[in-house]
Amino acid sequence: MGLGGWLPDCHRLQEDNSLLAFDKRSMSTLIVVITRRCAIGRMATHMKIPHNDFYRSSLDENEEETIEHLLCSCLGLQGSSPFNETEKQIRLSKSEEIRNFLNETGDPCEDFYNFACGNWRAHNKATEDELKKSVLLNVEKQFNLELKAMLESEDFAAKDTIEEKVRDFYKSCLERPTESEVYRSKLKDIIQEFGKMPLLEKENWVERNFNWLTTVANIAQKYNHNILLGFKVLPYFRNVSIHGILITHQEFPFPLPLNANNSEGIYWQRYEENVTQRLLRYFGIDANLAQETAQEIVKFEKVLAQSASHDRYGPDEYRTETSVYKLQRKYSPYMDIEKYMQIAFESIPEDNVMEENESYHYSLIELMAKTPKRIIANYIFYNLIHKFASNDTNCIVETKRHFHNALENMWYRRHNIAEMERAVSNMFEDLKSVLFIKMRSKAYKWMSLRILRYSLEKVNALSLKVYNYNDIDFLREYGALVLNSSDYIGNLRSIFSLKAHQHREKYYQATNDYYDAENMPSGIKYIRTENRLLVPLNVLQAHQFRSTLYPLAVNYGQLGTMLAHSILHAFDDEARFADKYGNEADWWDHPSTVFFDDHTQCFRQQYQGFTYAGLPWPDSIVQSENIADNGGVSMAYQAYVAWYENTSRPQNNLDQEQLPDLKYKNRKLFFIAYAQSLCADIHPNYDSFILASEYYPPESLRVLASLSNMEEFSHVFKCRRGSVMNPEDKCKVY
Repeated sequence: MGLGGWLPDCHRLQEDNSLLAFDKRSMSTLIVVITRRCAIGRMATHMKIPHNDFYRSSLDENEEETIEHLLCSCLGLQGSSPFNETEKQIRLSKSEEIRNFLNETGDPCEDFYNFACGNWRAHNKATEDELKKSVLLNVEKQFNLELKAMLESEDFAAKDTIEEKVRDFYKSCLERPTESEVYRSKLKDIIQEFGKMPLLEKENWVERNFNWLTTVANIAQKYNHNILLGFKVLPYFRNVSIHGILITHQEFPFPLPLNANNSEGIYWQRYEENVTQRLLRYFGIDANLAQETAQEIVKFEKVLAQSASHDRYGPDEYRTETSVYKLQRKYSPYMDIEKYMQIAFESIPEDNVMEENESYHYSLIELMAKTPKRIIANYIFYNLIHKFASNDTNCIVETKRHFHNALENMWYRRHNIAEMERAVSNMFEDLKSVLFIKMRSKAYKWMSLRILRYSLEKVNALSLKVYNYNDIDFLREYGALVLNSSDYIGNLRSIFSLKAHQHREKYYQATNDYYDAENMPSGIKYIRTENRLLVPLNVLQAHQFRSTLYPLAVNYGQLGTMLAHSILHAFDDEARFADKYGNEADWWDHPSTVFFDDHTQCFRQQYQGFTYAGLPWPDSIVQSENIADNGGVSMAYQAYVAWYENTSRPQNNLDQEQLPDLKYKNRKLFFIAYAQSLCADIHPNYDSFILASEYYPPESLRVLASLSNMEEFSHVFKCRRGSVMNPEDKCKVY
């Protein structure tokens, strides 16, 4: 007769509590008599768990053990495991992963990030070739490997013509001859579409035939590539159901604040070396000529980048409503905006025009007037060719760059993740409920009644979308493409030409769901113009950030904090100026704004007290990420604790709130899981980039700051008041 059939269960204890009079020694003796074996030691060894975990009657490490807990929670009395052998191995692997990340020689109350991620960082060192490594980047790499295996499988069978096109492009990328004369000839053909390059023509180049504005306008019209000047079609900020046009500058190789702070010397030096090597590879020219030209190109671009730089991330404060007519009057006769738009956009847009960073445009006019046309032309044509001859050797990355939605949908159609999608949606709703309840409590009494009511409306309107791309009409988007599996450059010309046409047409169409093939996020993202969370498929890979086999402490600590972080972006210091539909609207009243600004200022001052790479963390006007980090981990923890303390759930769910061979469980496990989802290592050569990105603190700072502001963390890990992780002064908004 099994022990479980003899002893009363938890429900029967409520009717017959006579066994509660036994002390633990008597109960242990009784178990030995009945089972004829030592229930404490041998069974614990057999189950491969610490003896204390086997006998521990309460899963709450701070709770005193009782006979009732022994009968209800002791693993040795639970009967057969609910997991099969494969599931046990998955749980054991997760346990090993967590233990292998930990540095238990560190004090969690002094540096919790080192405690949680110390060993991970020791075994995942960033290098000069890979300046940053992180858990999230590793997940993205794993997803890319799955995409690669899918496309290269001998059993691959295209489900439609679009999948055939995607695979043809991938094959052409694999077979591209990057240094052959045929390859270089194709690159020169692209240049000849728009003129001649002084570097190649030498003394035969005729300066009077070159007009920089006409050249870049024609390139934008044909290939949707902004050089020097440019435009973007995007949702109009006052009414996100329609599109507007943003007159802007080109993209630059480094974060713009890096240029503003004049700390970019080493990066421009390496960039110049890269440009030199690219010129050699693209055109097969003399090495000295390549180096001399690279110096001129980089010197020119450096001035451009400094002109575009500003003291914060996010361009919103540098955008103004205008019209093409007004811009023409402002910059004529030095820069003909009407001519540029007539060529690049094929018409003059009359409505919903915005300008970004007018100081850049004034600086551009000044720079063009004093720079030799030969240098400007070399810069433009190098920039154009680099778009076609990217030195990224990873063809999966290149394929995602052009077919992100189609490629990931191919993976989705071959994997059943319906359970994961439901679980993410349920967790999202649980987190929204936590925020909804908290807003209606006294915790948010600083909000006026009107602001509180509209905040609740915005929470209720907040939606979530797993980006599986099932609703995309791929035939309409890619059907016109004619691709050749052996002509990579030709394929790019077709792709860029089609996308240029589609980009212009967007202006006349209603807005669709957010999609930017070349800049899709690798993590969960809040889309302000839609008041929606976007969940990419890579996050939903099996047993990464969430699994039915993991304790909910792990699931909420990882996926839950990601979702909660993104939810709170709806109420950060930028998105709070958007209404529940995503339109720009200043709906906050003065008293609520004053409180919010004061508490945001607390974060601003607090983060400057942290150091990174031996330097104080730089000041930032924007605190969006810090607000989301601090409020997000707190909200996810509240959601987890609400589940944990819900006595109506099945008891076996509570039994599973631990992993084999791991002494940390429930609340402690939540915080460890959160920190370990942000494990990262950054090479010293990348430190200036990180410091220039003051809007996005590094992972270590994100963990240390958010947890040091949580009283619950300090209570769980018993951190004394005044310790690093339990400072006297804490900051909080949500």
